[in-house]
Amino acid sequence: MAADRYDWKASMADRWRAWRAISIAAALLVSTGHAQRVLRVPLQYASIQAAVDAAMPYDTVRVAPGVYRESVRCLKAVNVVSDFGPWVTTIMPPTGPGIEVGGSAAGVATIDGFQVVGADLGGIRAFGDAVVRNNVIRQNRSPGPGGGVVISGWNVTVKGNWIVGNVARFGGGVAWDDENPRVIDNIVMGNLALDAGGGLYGGVGVVESNQIRSNIAGGAGGGFVVSRCCPGLTIRSNLIVNNLAGGNGGGLMFQQSGAILEGNTVAANTAVGAGGGLWVEGGAFNATNTIIWGNRTYQAGTNLFLRAQSTGRLSYSVLESHAGSVVVDASSRLVIGVSVTSTDPGFVDAAGGDFHLEPQSPLVDAGVRPVPAAADFEGNPRRLGASVDIGADEVGSQVYVVGRATPGGTVRLRAVGRPGQSVWWGVSANARLAWAPLPGHGVLRLSGPYAVIPLGTIPARGRLDVVIRIPTTVSVPRDVITQGLVGSDLTREVVIPIR
Repeated sequence: MAADRYDWKASMADRWRAWRAISIAAALLVSTGHAQRVLRVPLQYASIQAAVDAAMPYDTVRVAPGVYRESVRCLKAVNVVSDFGPWVTTIMPPTGPGIEVGGSAAGVATIDGFQVVGADLGGIRAFGDAVVRNNVIRQNRSPGPGGGVVISGWNVTVKGNWIVGNVARFGGGVAWDDENPRVIDNIVMGNLALDAGGGLYGGVGVVESNQIRSNIAGGAGGGFVVSRCCPGLTIRSNLIVNNLAGGNGGGLMFQQSGAILEGNTVAANTAVGAGGGLWVEGGAFNATNTIIWGNRTYQAGTNLFLRAQSTGRLSYSVLESHAGSVVVDASSRLVIGVSVTSTDPGFVDAAGGDFHLEPQSPLVDAGVRPVPAAADFEGNPRRLGASVDIGADEVGSQVYVVGRATPGGTVRLRAVGRPGQSVWWGVSANARLAWAPLPGHGVLRLSGPYAVIPLGTIPARGRLDVVIRIPTTVSVPRDVITQGLVGSDLTREVVIPIR
């Protein structure tokens, strides 16, 4: 596997360096008087690629809703943006990758607001100097790394994407090596790695405020394999749950590598081998404000397994304690620092997949300050109370959906807030996303027409549950955009896929 990986890396790196040199030269030829233009698809150009080819550095290509059956290559500092978001704007390549993107030292290239589906050489390839944000990247496959996104250049940000149902040899959702990307605020769910790293496979970088859940690896690291290339990875405010590894490390695997863990929840992961939560082999980690709870294994170390001269340190964290929960071999060392407990975290419904903290959880305001992350795993601000909460969830005003939506079925809306706050739920009649800041309230993301439904008032326990029935007449597949209002606070939009 290593030889294949580095052959691929060398090829991708060579291509990126060549395009970087070309794009720098092109940027230098652009007159300083060049006015930034907006090129519109399909109003002015029949395809996205035609508009990208005509664009000059710093131009913007804006794409109207529709299905575009093409593969897009944007290797210059151009912004490619959909008008109304990924739920109504789809790129479906007949063959090859969905999108190849890379900028230059003169500027970054941006891919913003597309659904990329059905590519057979990976959903999005980021060669460097690129921002990949607000996309839905689903049901793509790669014979090598990164079924959803593969990163092969420096200065890459992958932010705010749904990366779902992709397949690769390793890194089913996202793969990189030593490029130091920022992987932030993504939903990485239901991806498959035939070898290792069901959700993520990567080395140095920042992985922050993601949901890494229900991914599968045929080998190690159901949720995330930290590759052996180098130290320097920060894993912060991530929800890492319900992942499965056919080998070791159901949630996370560190092999001859190291990481800083801050404010994560690692729970309900399963390893057929050892280390249901974390497997550390010849590596090191330092964890604070982290929950390691309820993981499973068919061998040893249901929550944590250290071997081969590994070191680990926990402080201000929760580690489930029972016989066989932690295994540390004679050559390794685990340091239990200050304020580490085995207190039940108080998840809302772990068996049902809801790993939010109850408002009365003993972990609320129990963390150590500061957590450098600005947000929890859903984008809610950190430190809403006297201190940060332990784990990936910061208890605050929000509305979210539990359950799978089908015609004639039901889902459960859960609203969290202060007792006495009124709760409203907005449902849009279309899947277009808006961006309308409302000072003092947040940002309205619903595009009209939309209906606003009163759900009730937050009770004393701080959580309101309401069952919603999906009409039998709803056509599928359909993605419904919703948003909550708790008191005067607009929550983030919630997309309900009805299948």
